[in-house]
Parts: sequence; structure tokens; C-alpha cells
Amino acid sequence: MTNRRSPVNSIEFDLDVHGQITAVSPIIERTMGYKPEELIGQPFISLVHFQDLEGLQDRWVSALRGEVSVHELRMLGKCGDIRRMRALVRPLLDRGLAIGLTEVLTDVTRPSRN
Repeated sequence: MTNRRSPVNSIEFDLDVHGQITAVSPIIERTMGYKPEELIGQPFISLVHFQDLEGLQDRWVSALRGEVSVHELRMLGKCGDIRRMRALVRPLLDRGLAIGLTEVLTDVTRPSRN
């Protein structure tokens, strides 16, 4: 994983320039039901609700140029549940060059009232 400046309860994904997951923090299992090793090599967009895909590519291109953005999206849990996440997208750097992206997701799903 990259620099560990993320909040403790946040899920950190590292992605290559094609959006494939190269690393994911272990908290993913508790939050979304996936083991980290299940997701390595998978496309990040496979976890994103289809209605939230619009604009994602543009945010990634901007992040690769050095811009940091914050947005919300819905992510699909392993059991089909939907989690609302606040995402911070930033470039993943190696010697000052963008080699991918880091998506830091914080679950902002409100508990249901029964």
C-alpha cells in the first residue's frame, strides 16, 4: 500500500493506470466482505454501482495529472449489499511520476431505521 495517511476505518485501494486493483487494505473484508487477495488484479469499476460510473474515468484522468478530488459513490459488497462511500482520489507516485491512483473510501452509509 501507499502512504498510510488514511483514516483507520477507511479502505485504501491502489490502482494501476488501467484501473486494475494492485493493493487493497485488509479492512475491506470487514466493510464489504471481500478478502484483499480476491480483488487484486480485478477492475475497480466492477465494485462500483453502475449508476455511479459516469465521471469516474474523468476523475481518474485528472488524478493522474496530479489533481486530488473527493466524490461519493456506491460500492457493491460481496453479498450484494450497497455501501455509500466518500472517495478521495489522488495520484499514486513513484519518483514524482504518476504510476496509478489511490482511492481512499470512507463508508458513509447510514444505518437503516427499523
